[in-house]
Amino acid sequence: MFVFIILHYLAEDMTKECVKYIQNHLDMNRIRIVIVDNASSNGSGARLKQFYKDNEYCDVILNDENMGFARGNNVGYTYAKEKYDPDFLIIMNNDVLIDDKTFLDKIDTVYQENNFYILGPDIISKRNNKHQNPARKENVTKEQVVKEIESLEKALKNPFIYYIINKIKSTIRIRTRLKKVFGKTDNNMYLKKMYNPVLHGACYIFSRRYLELEKEAFDSRTFLYHEEEILHYNCIKKNYSMIYDPILRVNHLEDVSTDESLKINKKVKFKDNLNKSKFLNKHLLDSAKILLDVIDKGV
Repeated sequence: MFVFIILHYLAEDMTKECVKYIQNHLDMNRIRIVIVDNASSNGSGARLKQFYKDNEYCDVILNDENMGFARGNNVGYTYAKEKYDPDFLIIMNNDVLIDDKTFLDKIDTVYQENNFYILGPDIISKRNNKHQNPARKENVTKEQVVKEIESLEKALKNPFIYYIINKIKSTIRIRTRLKKVFGKTDNNMYLKKMYNPVLHGACYIFSRRYLELEKEAFDSRTFLYHEEEILHYNCIKKNYSMIYDPILRVNHLEDVSTDESLKINKKVKFKDNLNKSKFLNKHLLDSAKILLDVIDKGV
């Protein structure tokens, strides 16, 4: 059996579309879907539960609080393991769409060939046609993480200055990207199968080998950020094979929940943006420290 875990936050229509693509393109006799609502403030979680109440293939879990990426997905991971005992568990964002009718068979094929613990598909961003997997060939180093922590600590001490600096840098990056042809900036890593790269977090495929050994999919200490790097470090240290194989492909619409949040809060003031920047930097700093701990302590 294949179980899909879809973490939901705010973007109700997108979650429904994600589920519809699964139902329309894949063999539902081999599938179950678990939607985990991360305490959406717009009531969309409760509406989804009502919408799917008579759907035998789809369960909806309502979290009492926003647990972030790692803990939110871990709720679905634990639930799916206990209820369905799946052969494969696919954790993916609600803005990921699957339109390949052979998707499940391809997972089986790759597993027969490689006995992977975690598999990553080719993830194509529909914003710019960029291939997002592998996220990188090699993981970040301890030195890079230490430097990031130092920078974030400075940012939190001087939030106004760093907010303005990052706005300027962001504008420069956007203008630079606009000068290039969309879809032509990839380094072509996505073209070939790769062993033990850092996989992009929009879609992970966990095999039974991983499920039987690990109580959680992700390090539950994080709220946002660095889940990919932490998972990679832990897998490499435990000799869990991570495979990227472009035979599998999904489409990624990107940042739908963030966009929905902005729609709900249309009147965004400078102070609100500054506070949001501080909030995100705090979680990024917390996750960077956890990543450093993982690097230092090992398994």
